[in-house]
Amino acid sequence: MPPPVETRLARLLDRRDIASENCTLMGEYWYRPGEVLVHRDDLPMVEDELRRWGGRQCDLPEKLRYLRERDFPVVRFELEPRMSVDAVVSRLRQVTDGPEPRVAPNHVVGAWQSPGFMPADLPVPAKDPVKLKSAEPCAFTVAVLDSGLVQDGKAADFVNEAGARLVAAADGDDRVDVSPTDGMLDDADGHGTFIAGIVLREAPSATVRMTAVLDDDWVADDLEVANAILANADADVINLSLGGYAKNDVPPVSIVEAINSLPATTVVVAAAGNYAMRRPMFPAALKRVIAVAAVDETPEAQMVDGLPPISDFSGHGWWVDACASGTNVLSNYLTFTESDGTEYTGWATWSGTSFATPKVAGRIAAMAIASGRPANQVAFELLYASGLPWRPDLGVYVG
Repeated sequence: MPPPVETRLARLLDRRDIASENCTLMGEYWYRPGEVLVHRDDLPMVEDELRRWGGRQCDLPEKLRYLRERDFPVVRFELEPRMSVDAVVSRLRQVTDGPEPRVAPNHVVGAWQSPGFMPADLPVPAKDPVKLKSAEPCAFTVAVLDSGLVQDGKAADFVNEAGARLVAAADGDDRVDVSPTDGMLDDADGHGTFIAGIVLREAPSATVRMTAVLDDDWVADDLEVANAILANADADVINLSLGGYAKNDVPPVSIVEAINSLPATTVVVAAAGNYAMRRPMFPAALKRVIAVAAVDETPEAQMVDGLPPISDFSGHGWWVDACASGTNVLSNYLTFTESDGTEYTGWATWSGTSFATPKVAGRIAAMAIASGRPANQVAFELLYASGLPWRPDLGVYVG
């Protein structure tokens, strides 16, 4: 059988609804074929040219109801199949000598770490139980936009243990073993559940709201993530253990608009990705977002100036704000016996910036709950006034 990464990449490249420009393992960016997004304010600059290239304005799909209800200022165009999205966007960005129009592919993001939207490794069964502290749930909400929550018997112990502190939003369920249905867990299975466990260990009294935005291949597009962000605009902290690269490193237009529309008190925390590159990962690299890299706190790791070293897979660079443990992280997982005999009994270890991110999100939640202050105030304190160690390209170390 081919290695999981090769199998996943082959499946992704075989999908008709996503494509990778340059089609390399770390391709310049992934996107929805035949779709171009334009900010409504910039539409007058590019509309005539876009229509000459075969562009046709289309309504947003019904499933993006939060974007539709808010009259979201991003317009979606479909191109003729023969047209190159990359070429059309490049041309439209050059139609004026003034500010560059906000025109972009409908970028695809994922829980994207090594080739083909996946964490730095696969989950490893753990025998050591991870128990949550008992706590009364409070109104402070951490929204986890991810694969959703496994709620059936496969995660019953964790769901029951968390109780009212853990809720699934509408369409917030994580389906298990569906891509394909073969008695083996899909690579994305339990990703959101694992993250929820990390948040609740950091902030036991927080309410964690799970929203499913990634599909069974860990794929979502710019519009879908923006829709999920708006659906959770009332949350105190939003955790995005997902991301992707963008054409010419210009941020995805819809995610930018959605995050900018959030209340000033809402904190957004996102993963720096696992390609071990300095290239900005979005949405983590946005100024409004706290970008989180991973460090290696395993016993074998060699300390650097008294601090854990960067995990060998972690994204890093000027745009990263914080770092936390992301190698062999232990958290709540599924109860499942795979057809090859691998047995998961409710806990696992997993590596990736996906799992460093909720530690930072949970720490902010815990500080805000303890102090009674808004999340944005304690986030500023954590990053700039906490006295925690700071490292170039990794930011503040949240140990």
